[in-house]
Amino acid sequence: MSFLSSLCKTLGRLGKQKTLRSRFRADTGEARDETEFDEESVWALQNATDKKTGKKVTVFSLKQAGDKTQRLFAQNTVQMLRKIHHPDVLRPILYSDSDEDIFFVTEQVSPLPDALHSLSRDILLLAVRSLVNAVDFINGACNTVHANIRPSSVFITKAGSLKLGGFEVARGRDCFLSHESSMTFIKLVRALPKIAGYIPPELTPASTGRMCNWPHHAIDSWCVGTLLEKLPIADTGLHTSARKLKTRNTATRPNPQILLMEHGNVFNTPFIVFAETLKTHPQMTELEREHFYSKTTLSIRKGLLGIPPCYARHSVLQRLCERGQTPPTPGLVHFTAAVLGGDPAGEHEEHLPLLEDLLREFCAVRRSEVQRPLLGGLSAISALVSPGCIQGTVFPWLAECGVSPESEIRRGAADSLSDIVPQLETKTKNTELVKLFIQLLSDRDDGTRLSVLATIQNTHTQLSRQTHESYILPALLRTAEKSATKTALAALAVLEETTKNISVATIANTAIPQMAPLLAHRDGEVAARTQKTLVAILARLEVCDAAEKSTLSEPAQQTPAKDADWESDGWSDGTDGATCAVQKPDTPLFDSENPWLE
Repeated sequence: MSFLSSLCKTLGRLGKQKTLRSRFRADTGEARDETEFDEESVWALQNATDKKTGKKVTVFSLKQAGDKTQRLFAQNTVQMLRKIHHPDVLRPILYSDSDEDIFFVTEQVSPLPDALHSLSRDILLLAVRSLVNAVDFINGACNTVHANIRPSSVFITKAGSLKLGGFEVARGRDCFLSHESSMTFIKLVRALPKIAGYIPPELTPASTGRMCNWPHHAIDSWCVGTLLEKLPIADTGLHTSARKLKTRNTATRPNPQILLMEHGNVFNTPFIVFAETLKTHPQMTELEREHFYSKTTLSIRKGLLGIPPCYARHSVLQRLCERGQTPPTPGLVHFTAAVLGGDPAGEHEEHLPLLEDLLREFCAVRRSEVQRPLLGGLSAISALVSPGCIQGTVFPWLAECGVSPESEIRRGAADSLSDIVPQLETKTKNTELVKLFIQLLSDRDDGTRLSVLATIQNTHTQLSRQTHESYILPALLRTAEKSATKTALAALAVLEETTKNISVATIANTAIPQMAPLLAHRDGEVAARTQKTLVAILARLEVCDAAEKSTLSEPAQQTPAKDADWESDGWSDGTDGATCAVQKPDTPLFDSENPWLE
């Protein structure tokens, strides 16, 4: 009975491990080039996608599950990572430390040897600072010795943040209290693959009786010093302090924190200070956050702070979404737009849901003090979200802003439309968008009308010909007729551009006759601009193909010029009352004798 029970438990565990692994889908792509990580580590890395959450992850699997020593290393790693919680230490999302299958899953990371060539100077210095803080936490608060700090134990996230791993032989300091446990520790350390050169020379069987008297940081200080000497940071002076960490006398060997104390100017760059402050974002009060947002936004706009796009996409967005139920504030909106403004819409797919959730939060706020900064930063943010978010969230929000009682909000909505039009569906462009254009063109504020005219001029090529003829053309003519001088001139300029998307027949039978009254406009500038627009339109018609000329001449061929109906569709030059019909195909459309062309 006991045998059957044991067999059932074993089969149950195996089934559970298989189920856990099946949750992750391995990513296909270019294979990793082999680096020193592959020689030094007991783990094999595989980037994957979590089917449950859609997030990118990295799966650490034991290379040689049949090797008893490596299995011991792997189990110790998983147990230590479960106990140690620090922002600069690997955090397992899922793990298994059973004898049958040992693995753990973290956010997507790359070994330092793989990522080193792509790290900027600021990111590398931030990684050094994070390493020092992590080691100090492990030695002090955890009373633990890591003893395996080398390039293969350090990992870099997609944001450029450092995560310390490699806990294969990590032990509490109480293991040094007896000769047997100290000897076991030394044997395990020396059994690590390719460990020579990364452990202090005093870590020998002869030192087992003295290890309990060493400072808690003695072993790891040596390891950190050796690692830093391999990093391309010689110009910072850190290599000098790194050599101090490798002094032979364990009693006087300094703590790695000496790096931060002796080289404060190196680690106090604007970006590193920003990154360290950002780590405390979830614990800040609302007042502290607003101060942090405004200070950071001002520094970015003045060019005093540069944030790498990878860091902005990952770390910043993640911290902002961890702020809890705090409602969006003007400072947060300004901050988000400033931080993401330098992102060239690159590899942000993984964090797209975070950004879109944040944008939905912003759009749900009806307060004008939040709407203003969002309208100002919408260009930067909308470039990074999906067309579905633009269609379902941003455009409806802009339509609401278009009927705001505040002219500044309506004007901002008109300006922002040009940034999102390319991502709208064709049907939406030719229905809801056009309705919004017409609504804004009838706004009582001249600034709003000028803004929407500029948007129409930038986006009219994306509208259908029918939309131009049925809606845009009449709206522009009304705007030119009823607006103040500046707006009327802008409307005529846009009209000249949009006629390129209108059929010849519509131009001849609708546009030109309806523009004729503007030649007698009370404002001389508007009348002159109308004349210039008509000249440009007729010049364009003169080079039309024969088919369109034939279409243009049909009314003149079917109805004599004396017909009352045709005369009523003509236009007057506003001076002598003469009515002109459209020219026949064999007559030049551009007639220099027309009095309004002089």
